[in-house]
Amino acid sequence: MVEAQPRPIHLPPGEGKAFWLAADLHTFKAVGEDTDGAFTLVEITAAPHSGPPTHVHHREDETYYILDGEFEFLDEDRAFTAGVGSCVYLPRGRPHAHKNAGGTPARALVLTTPAGIEKFIEEAGEPATDPSSPPPPPGPVEFVRIIIIARKHGVGLAVLQNRLLRALFLTLSGLLAVAVLVVVYNRLRRSTDADFAFRRWVPWAR
Repeated sequence: MVEAQPRPIHLPPGEGKAFWLAADLHTFKAVGEDTDGAFTLVEITAAPHSGPPTHVHHREDETYYILDGEFEFLDEDRAFTAGVGSCVYLPRGRPHAHKNAGGTPARALVLTTPAGIEKFIEEAGEPATDPSSPPPPPGPVEFVRIIIIARKHGVGLAVLQNRLLRALFLTLSGLLAVAVLVVVYNRLRRSTDADFAFRRWVPWAR
């Protein structure tokens, strides 16, 4: 039996599925489905002076090639700046972060090996119907949602490696879940009370 081989792909400039994740625009150039799981290639456009919090990839290595602007990188305790033409390799398992160091959007190609990070971006992000109009920064509820999805895909916040902070996060997540359930319950109860009153006074609706 002959195994199916990955097929060549060609994407013109500006093409590819795009998602907002926080303030970064991620445009997929090649994903696991295209490369038989070998790698994912994403073009990121980072808003001025923004970037994700320090985090750890447990499944993928990352390689950045800077296209426009300057990025500040944090690799464990080492911080450095990378400009156009720079290549930055970040192996899995190390706390790291990137941030746009300038006042204009910065772009980079990000190669992750093996593929799979695109599934996290798709689930946690928001489809970019207008790449020129970023969504507002995530609030506390949205931030917790992203963290939970990230953990499912092997990405963890570095601060949550600390047991005390992890316990605090889980406690806050539990309280948030309870608050959401209370809101849903109250809405359902009001809806049920209104339906009962309607059926009581309108006989034909029974």
